[in-house]
Amino acid sequence: MSFFASLRHTVCTSSMVGGRRPFAWRYPFQATRLMNTKPPKDDTSIIFPADQFEDMVGELKDTEAKNDNLKVRHFSVDRRQLLRVPPQNMKSLLTPLARELKQLIKATGPMPLSTFMRQALSHPEFGYYMRGDVFGKSGDFITSPEVSQLFGEMIGIWCVSVWHQMGKPKSLRIVEMGPGRGTLMHDVLRTGKRFSDFWRSVTDVDMIEVSPPLREMQKQKLKTLSKELLSKDGIRWHTRFEDIIHDKPVLIIAHELFDALPIKQFLFTKDKGWCERLVDVDEEEGNHHLKYVLSDGPTAAAKSILRDIISKGGVEDGAMIEVSPDSCSLAQDLAKTVSKHKGAALAIDYGANHALSESLRGIIRHSFEHPLCAPGNVDLSAWVDFSALSRAIQSLNDSTVSVHGPVTQTHFLHALGIFERMEALVEKTEDEKKQYDLELEYDRLTEPAQMGHTYKAWAVSKGVTEPLPGFIPAAPEGGNGSSS
Repeated sequence: MSFFASLRHTVCTSSMVGGRRPFAWRYPFQATRLMNTKPPKDDTSIIFPADQFEDMVGELKDTEAKNDNLKVRHFSVDRRQLLRVPPQNMKSLLTPLARELKQLIKATGPMPLSTFMRQALSHPEFGYYMRGDVFGKSGDFITSPEVSQLFGEMIGIWCVSVWHQMGKPKSLRIVEMGPGRGTLMHDVLRTGKRFSDFWRSVTDVDMIEVSPPLREMQKQKLKTLSKELLSKDGIRWHTRFEDIIHDKPVLIIAHELFDALPIKQFLFTKDKGWCERLVDVDEEEGNHHLKYVLSDGPTAAAKSILRDIISKGGVEDGAMIEVSPDSCSLAQDLAKTVSKHKGAALAIDYGANHALSESLRGIIRHSFEHPLCAPGNVDLSAWVDFSALSRAIQSLNDSTVSVHGPVTQTHFLHALGIFERMEALVEKTEDEKKQYDLELEYDRLTEPAQMGHTYKAWAVSKGVTEPLPGFIPAAPEGGNGSSS
């Protein structure tokens, strides 16, 4: 048995007593997928978009009457996809940051969208992430580590596996960028403790966090584990990645980080060419205090970033492209660090392996909002173009660095053994509520219609025997989720 196979067996099945537990139909599935599979008679629940709810109820009653195999137990309304729209002629909240940005724009002119995004999220006083805990059911969004311990445990398995494929270095640094509540690192270290050789090698743990309130939350979450680290310094916090003194092999984790990095948007017009989208003051009857405008022609950023596209020509009027120079720069920094000291960097985020046009959205109370609404009170997030990250690393011309993925979160987590781990936890407890919750959590993380295919895993490595864990081409099948 290979090390990786034995590792999965140790972590995922050590508490398992008995065979697989059938559960695949326990999770509420989307109405659009209702008739794609044949559910059992005894346990089916349906979840509908709120704006289609009344029509769907009638249709389901008709369907149930005609189909003995389908018994509808309950209905629930899914409001997560609704876009909040202020009443006509009423502007959204004038936040302190909106007031400050209006004054700045009036003094200096419209600002690039990337500048607005950076201010909205990271302004030292009014930025969104300076507010503290914005996660979980009571916050604005839920991340995978908060969905289930299964996610963090799989990232822990990834760290131990990569460390082994690096040749088990005696000294190892683990870095997390944008650690949220600290839940992911807590689960990673908790899992790593089960492997004594690995645990002894972890001499440095560094957290990159710009928000003082979130830092305090992370310190409380990790207080006990920090004391248990063999390193005398325990866990250290930094504001920037470059603040870390890199001097040993390293594993870097960036979960839902790249989607929060500033983006630029460019729109092509026949008359003016590639114009950059800017943010200006809206003193008219728009719904918000700020509005989008276009530059009068190609900006310096457009000429630089889009020079290859501009040289090719043949672009249709109204075409839009979205780019993130900050993301590409960070990807190169990760690759340079890994190249110099050996190790791997892992990024998990929602995105695609191609250029995107207009994915930026605001998020508040688990609903989508206009990105210019209530700056500082609304999260901003854009899909990640993983192909751009890969090209940025390839442009370094360092053949010793390998790029992996992107692969779907479904593929990645199944390859690491999430299905077996879920089974073990289900068999370990006799509490039916806990069993049911574990099954729901597993499905939410891996179901293609949930987080499974929207989220992708991508990595860069050097000095690691391939294939990199989680990126094996033929991921093991598990449960009812697809493996790719």
